[in-house]
Amino acid sequence: MKKSLVLFITLLALSLATGCKKKGSEGAKKASAMAGNVKKELGFTPTVTVAVNLNSLRKSSLYNIIKPKLTAGLSKNPCAKDLLDKVSALLVAMDNLDKIDDNTSAVAGVLKGAPVEKVIACMKSGKAKHVKEKVNGKEMDVIISEAPKKTKLYFFKGSENALVFGTKNGIKALTPGKGVFGTGKIDSMVGGASLTFKVGAVKDMVKSAAGTVDLADGFKIDLAVEMMKEERAKKMVQHYEEAKKMPQFGDLAKNFTVKRSGATLTVTGSMSKKDIQKAMATLGPMLGGM
Repeated sequence: MKKSLVLFITLLALSLATGCKKKGSEGAKKASAMAGNVKKELGFTPTVTVAVNLNSLRKSSLYNIIKPKLTAGLSKNPCAKDLLDKVSALLVAMDNLDKIDDNTSAVAGVLKGAPVEKVIACMKSGKAKHVKEKVNGKEMDVIISEAPKKTKLYFFKGSENALVFGTKNGIKALTPGKGVFGTGKIDSMVGGASLTFKVGAVKDMVKSAAGTVDLADGFKIDLAVEMMKEERAKKMVQHYEEAKKMPQFGDLAKNFTVKRSGATLTVTGSMSKKDIQKAMATLGPMLGGM
């Protein structure tokens, strides 16, 4: 029984970190459309595309847990800490992440909401070396960090409140002030959900995944997960059905629907803030003893 609980929790955790464009999940369709638009802008196919709606996330009680950790990491840079509350959205696309360097990895992102001139001034105020370089004939600012290893972060002003950043490979197709990414006009890509994402393969378990997670008023998920093997998908559904029959876990499991089509799982469901508090009160002692 404990094994079933662990596996079902794994499925729910998977919904937070992963999820493919499959019939039956509107969240997956939105995420796949977002990833497709990003691909057109950047000229490469990202392994991971993530959009975070900070205005939505701030409404969640989870943000109060996350924020201290974020601000702690910014303690050495007070101006960054002050600007954090002004950020409304973040969109990041990544590929070839096994080795983060200028020659292989591709990272591109947009930070939206905070006044860009202040963000850039804040970035330049740190100890890292600042230079200017041309990328395909376009001059960009570069922050060079030496620790833990030498890395370069390229960035430029997309608009008054949008900073575009990334590795050289990630942003080489962009032109400052042009296109969706180049101007930072990412609102339609980010959408209203707290998190919209599409990812590729995750080790030997997940082939691809996409969907949305909304935390503004409780917890709502809508995603599709394509497993590497159909047998894995069958087992996940089996463990979900078993979990629904468990006395202490059944009520929680019934808030979600898990459907299978071949190797693809569609996961949808929601919980109110009260539901979450009740679930944590019930499952807290159980999870703590695992």
